[in-house]
Amino acid sequence: MDLRQHFISSGKNMSELDKPVPAPYIRKYFSIRGNVEHASIAVCGIGFYRIFLNGNEFTKGMLAPYISNPEHFLYYDDYDVTQLLHEENMLGLLLGNGILNNPGGFVWDFHKARWRNPPMVSVKISILYQNGESQEIYSDNTFETADSPIIFDDFRLGEYYDARLEQDDWCYVNKYEVETGKSLWNPAVSVTAPGGILRRCTADPIKVVEKRFPVEIIPCRDGYLYDFGKNDAGLCMLHIEGKEGQKIVLDYGEWFHDGILDKENLNFRKQGFVYGQDGETIQRDIYICRGGEASYLPSFTYHGFRYVLVKGLTKEQAVKGLLTCYIIHSDLKETGGFLSSDKVSNAIFDCVRRSDYSNFYYFPTDCPHREKNGWLGDASLSVEHMLLTFSVENSLKEWLYNIRAAQMENGSFPGIVPTSGWGEGIYGPSHENAVIVIPYYIFKYTGNLDIIRMNGNSIFRYLQYLHTKKNDKNLFELGLGDWCQTNMQGYGGSESPDEVVISIFVYQLLEKAKIMFRAIGWTEQEVYAADFGKQLKKDIRSSFIDFTTMAVKGETQTCQSMAIHYNIFEEKEKEAAFSRLISYIHKADNHMRVGVWGARVLFHVLSDFGETSLAFNMITRMDYPSYGNLIARGATTIWEEMNPEGVPCTSMNHHFWGDVNSWFIQELAGIQVNPDMSDSRKVYIIPHFIEELSFVQAWYESRNGKIYVRWESSGAFKKLTVSILGTYYGEVRLPCGWKLKDGNLRKNVREGDIILLCIKV
Repeated sequence: MDLRQHFISSGKNMSELDKPVPAPYIRKYFSIRGNVEHASIAVCGIGFYRIFLNGNEFTKGMLAPYISNPEHFLYYDDYDVTQLLHEENMLGLLLGNGILNNPGGFVWDFHKARWRNPPMVSVKISILYQNGESQEIYSDNTFETADSPIIFDDFRLGEYYDARLEQDDWCYVNKYEVETGKSLWNPAVSVTAPGGILRRCTADPIKVVEKRFPVEIIPCRDGYLYDFGKNDAGLCMLHIEGKEGQKIVLDYGEWFHDGILDKENLNFRKQGFVYGQDGETIQRDIYICRGGEASYLPSFTYHGFRYVLVKGLTKEQAVKGLLTCYIIHSDLKETGGFLSSDKVSNAIFDCVRRSDYSNFYYFPTDCPHREKNGWLGDASLSVEHMLLTFSVENSLKEWLYNIRAAQMENGSFPGIVPTSGWGEGIYGPSHENAVIVIPYYIFKYTGNLDIIRMNGNSIFRYLQYLHTKKNDKNLFELGLGDWCQTNMQGYGGSESPDEVVISIFVYQLLEKAKIMFRAIGWTEQEVYAADFGKQLKKDIRSSFIDFTTMAVKGETQTCQSMAIHYNIFEEKEKEAAFSRLISYIHKADNHMRVGVWGARVLFHVLSDFGETSLAFNMITRMDYPSYGNLIARGATTIWEEMNPEGVPCTSMNHHFWGDVNSWFIQELAGIQVNPDMSDSRKVYIIPHFIEELSFVQAWYESRNGKIYVRWESSGAFKKLTVSILGTYYGEVRLPCGWKLKDGNLRKNVREGDIILLCIKV
């Protein structure tokens, strides 16, 4: 498809924060010359586009086609428009800056990107007639362009719309024929696109998935605050009858206190950065009325928010119907769920789920209100629980194309993808590991070998790079360790020595790589990973473990649980090592005292050794620090830092603490898919019956079928219901201290429903 040679733009002026350039309209009149058999339109927009035919929009979703570095890939979409054509037609496009021209992303150097340009588009209209003839129309300077009413759009900051500049029916043929103000339109300009590979987008589109209405309107000093009840991501539809020239300002935020919508955690003032001239322009949309009744939904941005402060209203206009919250994210389907008799655990599960989908815009991002970056470390922390609960596989596979393309010559990766070059060589294995961890868990849950083959060379190059980064003890200490630790203020603080955490972390990456190379028969690479890992484990054990006490250097919950979970300890050593971990937990008054990598393994280790009740109480307790404490403090999404009361939080919507949802499904309900990495259809049902709960139920669905598990108290028994559909097979394995009513400890399961009565030994 020859789209690369046909890019056009409205001009060469780039939008700046202090000198914005309106988003361009682009249109093309064309007629057809017979009966149409089939017609399609391919469109490659950099950054974003909306597309119309004869006034009817048919864009696949918001922020089309994708968010990527255009030096790596130029994404396009194609549409069947056979049923939309008339004898005479007007194709219309509205272009947004995206990250192609993103001065609001200056914190991450997007304003310095080599590929920075005004938005551009390439279009191909293909028509096949019933008589066998064909017609092709490419974008060129016969396409016309004009300014739209969007006078400012920035992916991170927001959008300003002046309705007085609207051109009614701008992409209708009848308007084109009688138009008197045609001087508003000029020929499009041919431009050269960045050098990326043309690629059709296969990621799930971004859709409006829910509409939410305000639960309260609070008059404030400078406007009216609309509270939508839950923190989320999306936009607000404004519906207003206003006077000509009336300026309505929508300020979006997560945090309302003392009568103030506080955006301090959004604009980086503490680091010396200021957005715009007034320092408050991030998460702001502006609408200027043309007079009369109108509705407006921004086109080329989105926000993270619970609250919207509306300025410029009269008292009579401040009604509930003024704003409707549109919840927007990638069009993901639920593939897993959890419910129990405990309201706190249910609320935690919902918070994680809301953080997951409100941070998924083509790929996992870090917060919808500020950064909107594809942080590799955040994604690797969350990929397993996301795969267990949402249909993220296709989108993750598409993102991996971009991750591989971002790999540097030395084999390392930047901290974020896409990037303009910012974050390269800073974050180390805790972030760079995504090229290993994402394929590993897709393989684990789907059995997809192609995902390994596609990423195998990049994985091997990365292992070779890691080999060059060992310190003088043949260990690792580059990049971030166990960041965001509870009880410690600041993003990077941790009680756990970085050298311990990162070295253990690298070891488990080598183990995952070894398993994947073995699965596809790459013997040389498997041996390399195995030998590398064997020597690293030996060096970790000799450097960090006191074998008289089985304590890991640092003597923290994170170091101890990581060494147990990732098999730094041998099996015969683990009981003593676990006793040491329990002593650290008791010393912390049974509180979690970990960062994000410690939280990723701690609760699973506790369940592995029969302490599921302890894990459950650590998670759900209401005092600080815990997940339950977030619920007690009104959280509806998971926060970036588990800071104590009174300490500001950088973000109130992050997903990288979310593996607790995996724990709910895998440990409490006991659904463990592919437990030995031998077959994605194999499942062990290992429920953990705890007295704190009267029932637990969970489900998981994939291409292999569906698994449903429920256990509940029934007199002296636990009634266990297991339902399997599809090709799954495996065993019910009761935890220590329990047996089936018939005396057995295991029960084979295949397709069908079974009900088992379980009793304490």
